[in-house]
Amino acid sequence: MKKKLLIIFLTIYTLPAFTQTTHHWETAIFANTTWKYFVGTSQPTSGWTQLNYSDNSWLSGSGGFGYGDGDDATIIDKTMSVFLRKKFTINDLSKFTKAVLHADFDDGFIAYINGVEIARYAMNGTLPTYDSPSNGFHEASLYQNLQPEAFVITKDILEKVMVKGENILAIQVHNENASSSDLSSNFFLSFGIIDNSTLYSTPPSWFVAPVVFTSNLPIISLTTNGLTIPNEPRIVANMAVINYNNKLNSIEDTPNEYNSRVTIELRGSSSLGFPKKSYGLETQDPLGANLNVSLLGMPAENDWILYAPYTDKALIRNTISYRIARDLGRYAPRTRFCELFLNGEYQGIYELTEKIKTDKNRVDIDEMYAHETSGYELTGGYILKFDRADDGNSGWYTANSVKIVYHYPDMYAIAEEQRNYIKAFVSEFEANLVSSNFEHPTNGYTKYINPESFIDFFFVNEITNNVDGYRLSSFLYKDKLTDGGKINMGPVWDFNLGYGNADYYNQGLLTGFSYQLNAWASPLWWDRLLQSEKFTTELRCKWDAMRKTKLNTDTIFAYIDSTTAYLDDAQKRNFNKWNILSTYVWPNQYLGGTYENEIIYLKNWINDRMIWLDNNMPGSCAINSISENEFNFNKLKVYPNPFSDNLTIEFYANEMADYEIRITTITGQTMYIENQKVLAQTALEFNWNGKAHNSIPIKSGFYICQILKNGMLEASQKIVKQ
Repeated sequence: MKKKLLIIFLTIYTLPAFTQTTHHWETAIFANTTWKYFVGTSQPTSGWTQLNYSDNSWLSGSGGFGYGDGDDATIIDKTMSVFLRKKFTINDLSKFTKAVLHADFDDGFIAYINGVEIARYAMNGTLPTYDSPSNGFHEASLYQNLQPEAFVITKDILEKVMVKGENILAIQVHNENASSSDLSSNFFLSFGIIDNSTLYSTPPSWFVAPVVFTSNLPIISLTTNGLTIPNEPRIVANMAVINYNNKLNSIEDTPNEYNSRVTIELRGSSSLGFPKKSYGLETQDPLGANLNVSLLGMPAENDWILYAPYTDKALIRNTISYRIARDLGRYAPRTRFCELFLNGEYQGIYELTEKIKTDKNRVDIDEMYAHETSGYELTGGYILKFDRADDGNSGWYTANSVKIVYHYPDMYAIAEEQRNYIKAFVSEFEANLVSSNFEHPTNGYTKYINPESFIDFFFVNEITNNVDGYRLSSFLYKDKLTDGGKINMGPVWDFNLGYGNADYYNQGLLTGFSYQLNAWASPLWWDRLLQSEKFTTELRCKWDAMRKTKLNTDTIFAYIDSTTAYLDDAQKRNFNKWNILSTYVWPNQYLGGTYENEIIYLKNWINDRMIWLDNNMPGSCAINSISENEFNFNKLKVYPNPFSDNLTIEFYANEMADYEIRITTITGQTMYIENQKVLAQTALEFNWNGKAHNSIPIKSGFYICQILKNGMLEASQKIVKQ
């Protein structure tokens, strides 16, 4: 079986690192020298990894130690484990740039210098007992004329764990099971030397100096001190973040953004079955209190997600979708690509992502507290989602049996009064939707929801034809009555199965609306809202406007091209680690075989999907039929049009009168009014900053600029906000 070289970097950072050039390499410990060893028929006495431990009762022999493959100098009886100790001397630590432990083993091991772990493979637990099996199979390499695994130890780690004079390398090697036919344990410790000094011996003939890992992406390193990251509860770990802007990032660089405690757990649902895991983590101070930090340029917070794109072989489906939502004017989680190391082992490309929660830079609504059970404080803010229930008592079912669960406050923190209030509010909205007056201008559905948030949510899920859209991981939130008090859809979330990447429920198709294909599991809200002429008019007009700007196919493709260019080197390493480009990973609709083919498929799918949506988007935009002559456009000039931030409005007033400049939505909602009293014929000029009366910038889309004279419409012009 052909075997690839695996280079694993240990990255527990505690002291400042500095760059030194390695002049040459020398080996201090060889496998075939004399070691002390203990066959794992019982547990060695405590302290066996320490320098001052008495190993007089241990046996001595030439390495390696094992049986079955003909690569063992000392043959031992069949066993689950063997424990090894080898002393070596250090005269001058300043001579070293780094070290590398070459490990040729079968099946797992943990190595220590002076009692401090420096490398491990396929072993769980801080100090596994003698009868612990490895958690994976690994065949030895040297007897097959292949290179052993290389575990690089950085300069700052050497300075932490080693001392001048005598040191001890201690190793425990474990079999996959007690009946295994072979066990191998050959280890070599070599040092990079800064000058032409001769300190030890020439390395073995197969020795290849390790290549330092560098990336144009940020590097994140997690160290769990031997603990396996569980689904729950969270465990304590260390996270180091390396992100230099003026050069390639190196695994040997000093972490410059974060190097401290986190608590971490696995996250996901169906994705938990993938070998590439996603993680939820919380940044903390050394005492365990929440610590808000800015990571990779994102606003400071303490709750983060390391998302692992796996079934999404384009690696960018989430990022594109969140970008589209932000371009529509909505908050969507910010993401930053990085490359991840876990306990020194490379894990591939990840997305550091903001967790959805209440925060001024995330879901900007007021926080709820247990004592807020009456008055305006009871009315917000809530975050809910359509999703699987955490347990049988979480949330409730909509009128057509779609589950709504509590996200914030969660099911454990929400007070009974709060639970009753938000359920009653949503239920009242549903009852209004199915009533005969659901389109009433004041007492219809707009009394309960922000329609534009529903429109934007609809766009993102329909562009992606997201198989989970509307029914799973679909968030909605509500603030206090004093801050509007209406239901908003979003933030959007989880699109790894979108864009033709699912082979069930017809979601790989380019045609059809996702909310209809998922009708059995989607709330009735969408079907009913799309029966409203007012709603579909707003929807169609915003679609037409955005297709000319942020939702233009060329704009989306430009973002894809720039992102994939940024990931080009890293994606090669990712798919070398996870060799799946030609392998079906549930629920792939398409197998490209190469990363380039995955991107071509994605772009072709988006192009064809957008064409179908152009031809089938509900509603008609009446503003497109307004006659310029009918509204005396020759008296009114607006520029630039479309505009981004500022709009200039020019109008010739032909007589004394009270004039009003009014900006409205296409459905007549007033966004801004400016009054001017004119005493004689004159040319009026007005500069508008694109903000509504509440000083919040208006969202992208179609609007009307109207000029009224003594309350009567004098002129009107369609304007487009980019």
